[in-house]
Amino acid sequence: MVSRAEASPKLEHKGYNRGLILGLTMTESMLLLVFCLLLVAAAMITAERKQRMAAEQRLVQLETQNKELSAQLFKGNAQPHEWPPIINLSEAGGYYFTSSSAALTPEFEGKLETSIAEQIADNLERNKVDVVEVIGHTDEQRVARSTSNLDDASIGVIDGRLPVDALQPADNSGLGLARAIAVANVLKANANLKHVTVLPMSAAQLVVPGDKLTAGQAGDVLERRRIEIRIRRRAESNDKSNAQDLYAAALKSGVGQGVDPNGQASKEGFLYRDIKDLRYLNQVVPQLSSFELKRGSVIPVTLITGLSSDLPGRITAQVSQNVYYSATGHRLLVPQGAKLFGRYDSKVSFGQDRVLIVWTDLIFPDGSTLQISGMAGTDAEGYGGFRDKTDRHLWRAFGSAALVALIGTGIDMSMPESSTLATQDTASDAARRNFAESFGRVAEQTISRNLNAQPTITIRPGYKFNVLVDQDIVFPSPRRSTP
Repeated sequence: MVSRAEASPKLEHKGYNRGLILGLTMTESMLLLVFCLLLVAAAMITAERKQRMAAEQRLVQLETQNKELSAQLFKGNAQPHEWPPIINLSEAGGYYFTSSSAALTPEFEGKLETSIAEQIADNLERNKVDVVEVIGHTDEQRVARSTSNLDDASIGVIDGRLPVDALQPADNSGLGLARAIAVANVLKANANLKHVTVLPMSAAQLVVPGDKLTAGQAGDVLERRRIEIRIRRRAESNDKSNAQDLYAAALKSGVGQGVDPNGQASKEGFLYRDIKDLRYLNQVVPQLSSFELKRGSVIPVTLITGLSSDLPGRITAQVSQNVYYSATGHRLLVPQGAKLFGRYDSKVSFGQDRVLIVWTDLIFPDGSTLQISGMAGTDAEGYGGFRDKTDRHLWRAFGSAALVALIGTGIDMSMPESSTLATQDTASDAARRNFAESFGRVAEQTISRNLNAQPTITIRPGYKFNVLVDQDIVFPSPRRSTP
């Protein structure tokens, strides 16, 4: 029989062994967790290093191309530049306007449509340029009109919504611009010039023939009342010769992903793609009425079809409450039961939990349709976008990292230890090293792919939200409520 005194040291020894085993197990678990985190950090650092190297290589290529272009431009044997010819259409040459007006005579308009347009197209092709400048010149006789409407009517004439004779200039600067617009409109309508940009400009009475500034030469001078047509290449928006600009160009071209990591520019483009710069949208019927739904109003809606941000798609919803005339709140404009048709943005950045929605069509119960040009959807509290369920795929990222690490650790532990000197390399050492390197690469690629997976945002049917009216809508008459 074992006495109490002899059993006590044995129990203490067993308790010590158990504590030691538990401590070692916890230590191994912590080391494994640290190893997984190091793998994740290594994968992120490697990806960033690859992006930086790609950007630097692209920058070197752009700098090399810039040097080659500069060398070609400044060669000692370069020929003098031949500037495109200037077409001068003066009243002295028979190109007339109506006095103090922008209206073209039939003879002048006919020449613009035929011989002059052909000459311009030939000059554009020969000089490889794509911009036509139409400059209106006048003499120094005063225009017999007290007020001008060019601020209000110029854009309408350029767009073709107003006739040229609607322009009423009150000075020589406005008269030169009005005549340049008249000529530019004829040229833009020519089939040979559809692919170029035609810009109307005014030099007023300041420039005399020969490109000299006037010294105050009043009088009726036919040669000064003229249209000059010049052609040029489209101006560059920035100077690509600067190294900083070259680096920005390399990043913009897709080398590296650090310019806009959250894709905010893409989201803004998605939101404002359909919005038109008009005071009113297209009406349900052609005739306007006094019944308006003003911008800033909200349309309560309930989602019919669900959405998942894994793929882009279309969605439908139904108006849940009647919407009335903004001024009085008495005339029904959008009845309950009307349908909405729209789309959602599937580009979701890391950490995002809202999906961007825009609505393009409003379908009334009587079958008529109103295109609402990309109005935004907000949640019930007015926040932009919808938020319901978000899956960030964290288990996929860290679970795959842990799994690869465990497999690699198991293979490494299963390999026999080398009994030779440290300076020698046995087959087992080589195999263990190759396995470790292979699984390291697999772990890096797996973690990198899973970390790049965007979150999945799911919005379930029945989600309640509002459509924010951002442009005035005109209705022909009040609507009837849905029975």
